[in-house]
Amino acid sequence: MGLEREDRRLRAAQVGMLMRAYRESFVQPDGRKGLTQEELLGRMAEVDGQYGERYSHSTVSRWESGATRPTKQRLIAFGKALELSSVEVEGLITLAGLDSRDPPVPLHQMSPSGTSRAGVSDDSRDALANLGVADSQAGERLVASSNLSGAIRFCLSRFLLPGLCVAGGGYVLSSLGWTADWILTFFIAVVMGLVLTQGFLRMRKGDQLREFFFVSLFFLLSTPLLQMPLIRMDNYGLYTIPDFAGTPIPCLLALLVNLALALIAGLMFDFLWKWQYSKEVSERRAPQRAAWVALLPLAFVYCCVMVISNVGSWIHLTVIMPVLGVVFITLLVLRDPVVTPRERDLRFLLWAVVTAIIVLSALGGAAILTLYLAPSSLPQPDHNLLYSWNIDFAALGYTQDELTERLHLGFIWVALSNLVYVVVVIGGNLIVAIYRRGSGSGAQPATGVSELSVSEPSDEPPHSQQMKSLFIPKLIRNRPGDPRAA
Repeated sequence: MGLEREDRRLRAAQVGMLMRAYRESFVQPDGRKGLTQEELLGRMAEVDGQYGERYSHSTVSRWESGATRPTKQRLIAFGKALELSSVEVEGLITLAGLDSRDPPVPLHQMSPSGTSRAGVSDDSRDALANLGVADSQAGERLVASSNLSGAIRFCLSRFLLPGLCVAGGGYVLSSLGWTADWILTFFIAVVMGLVLTQGFLRMRKGDQLREFFFVSLFFLLSTPLLQMPLIRMDNYGLYTIPDFAGTPIPCLLALLVNLALALIAGLMFDFLWKWQYSKEVSERRAPQRAAWVALLPLAFVYCCVMVISNVGSWIHLTVIMPVLGVVFITLLVLRDPVVTPRERDLRFLLWAVVTAIIVLSALGGAAILTLYLAPSSLPQPDHNLLYSWNIDFAALGYTQDELTERLHLGFIWVALSNLVYVVVVIGGNLIVAIYRRGSGSGAQPATGVSELSVSEPSDEPPHSQQMKSLFIPKLIRNRPGDPRAA
């Protein structure tokens, strides 16, 4: 059983490599070479409408990485979309082990000479003769390299622009001595808005939960900084570093810490997603897979915040993190390929979510009202789990009596921001996901690691370079009746 599963996995990886090679070497009518994953889906949607409704470019990433096993219907639609010959499509189907004329011979039953131990047709033997261990290992290395490069691009694209904004803005503020409350508030809001806008724009290109997970974590980690212009203290205690108090530097460093934590959690989410959904679908139930993917990154972030942040910050995350975990588990389950909810189940889930949003809104409003009426109950920002420190009010520019009032106003602002984001953005996305699943347009599970890629224009004929280095052309040229066989 294990060998058969490994055989299917290797075939899926090799077919995915070829699908990507065909896509990237396709010559468009205007002379451009290569298709983006979205353009591929658009062409496939002209063959079969479901590819324009149910799938995103992150699903194509799963096809090309071998995380999703190919189907005969998909390969036929792929071939028609890229104008492949019938012989080329048959080659892909044979390589995937889906040829209905001859039962596929498992890779582990091949002899060292490349002949099978069972009686198969000449076509199957020609195909399997080229599926050696070296090709399988090369395919695995290519997939691993693609995943690594995708992770690096993810870090650079999500960290570089906000990081430069933080560093450049901090330099300007420090050099000009701008430390007014409204200026710091505006700066924090701009950085948070930049990350959110960048993430949501990328989500429009494809249904990527990783993007939503990343931007949500960054926003919820950064909202405590909205009270910093009032109290002049960050939740990580960076203002206690000599000469940092009363300057914008603690704010800048805290934003970078939040960005780094969100990036690490996003990469963990993506890695766990690929790991869980590359398994056989029967090995784990959908909620278990979803819990692995969503809860471990959240637990990592929460443990980090507990250690390095003050008590007030991680107490508010104690309330937020379970909500975030439940939402992303639900989103993952809705996208699980083995889950086929009935209309009645989806209606119940929709009403349960709406009810939960109403209850959370009421509880959040009650908590904000409690903070407003009992400001003395707020924890003091002078310690974390590692150590305590004395607050230098002279360096901060206000008296100890003013701390409670400033802290009170800041906590209300933070609580309102969190409540609005959780109810409107996170709750709204969950409702939309349930509605889409009910209308039959839910996306399939996706890794989201592969980025969109478009090759540069070239005069080279389609499928020339990349096909030469892969084994499927050998299979195609050896097929009887192929005009290229000569």
